[in-house]
Amino acid sequence: MAVTAKPYTFSSGAVIVASEHNSNFDAIFNLCNGTLDTTNFSASAAIVDTQLAQITTASKVSGAAITGLASVPSGAGILPAANLPILAVNTVSVLSDGATPALDASLGNFFTLAAAGDRTIAVPSNAVNGQKIVIRHLASGGARTLALNTGAGGFAYGSDITALTQTVSGKYDYIGCIYNSTSTFWHVVSYTKGF
Repeated sequence: MAVTAKPYTFSSGAVIVASEHNSNFDAIFNLCNGTLDTTNFSASAAIVDTQLAQITTASKVSGAAITGLASVPSGAGILPAANLPILAVNTVSVLSDGATPALDASLGNFFTLAAAGDRTIAVPSNAVNGQKIVIRHLASGGARTLALNTGAGGFAYGSDITALTQTVSGKYDYIGCIYNSTSTFWHVVSYTKGF
């Protein structure tokens, strides 16, 4: 912490001349008249927020300094979609090929899998109610069958789409799903083949 030096210290009975008195006063005056900054305050000063002015200039707050969005007021403006994991509209996540590829729904909304064999997508982690995902399945090196895990928290078919069929070698199939927290399943709502 920066401190202001006192030019003169007077003892009892000392004769104080104007220049000495003014020098002590000037040290305080100059500090408060332009050189007072954050270095003059101790880290333990505990200045409460009610003593601070509201920051109204957007560039004065670093995005990295915002660690929680639960208390952002409704009039705060529009948050970039890229900052909201369930709305990460341009985020592509590549699934690691294997017998049961893991899918972390917090990583985006578009997932790709180049399958070198028949595969079963595992029950996705970090599901959020209403989240939409698309899985793009490439049959790599031969015709491949993709299955979706229908266990608890996994995928569920309706009456229009009841199962997935084999993907032709070298072709892409697309599967669209929406998570329903009431049923606790990813509902398979679209299925397009043969690209």
